[in-house]
Amino acid sequence: RVEVQVRSSPGMILSGKIDGVQVSGRAWESPLSLTCRRIEVSVGDAAVDLKGLVQKGEIRMIRTARGSAVVEFDSRDWGNFLCHPLVASARLGKDAPFVFRRVGKVDTKSRRATFSGSYQGREYDMFLSMEGERGELRVGIENGPENPTTTSASASESALASTATA
Repeated sequence: RVEVQVRSSPGMILSGKIDGVQVSGRAWESPLSLTCRRIEVSVGDAAVDLKGLVQKGEIRMIRTARGSAVVEFDSRDWGNFLCHPLVASARLGKDAPFVFRRVGKVDTKSRRATFSGSYQGREYDMFLSMEGERGELRVGIENGPENPTTTSASASESALASTATA
C-alpha cells in the first residue's frame, strides 16, 4: 500500500504545478515488478506535464523536483531492481550492457548487498557495503576474470546524502 500527499492548490494542480509531494508505503510493487519493502519520498515544488499524465498515464517532469528518498530492499526486491527493464537498458558508454542475474542478496546485519552478472561474455560477482562508524560505501568486484580479489571504491555516507537530497 502506498500513500501520496500532494501539497498544492487546485488551480496550481490544474496547471501542472505542485508545492510538494510525499510518497510513503510498504510492500510496494509496480506494474513491471519493481518491488520494495519500504519507500519514503519527499520532494518540493515541481511541474509535471499534466496533458501527458491524463493522456498517457505517464508522469513527465517539466521542472525537476528536488528532495530526498529512502528505499528498503530485501533480497527479492534487490533482484527485481537489478533486472528491471530500465536497469537492463543501461549501457556502459557505447559498450554492450552489463546483464545482471536476479540472484542478488541483501544482508542487513553485515550492511552488504551482493550481485552478479556478465559483461562482454565474462562473469562478475560484486558487492555494495556500508562500513565503519561513518558509513563509508564500498563498491567492489569479488570475483572477475582479471581480478579474483576484492577491489573497492568508497564514498562517505554524508557525500551520498548531499547528492541524493540536492
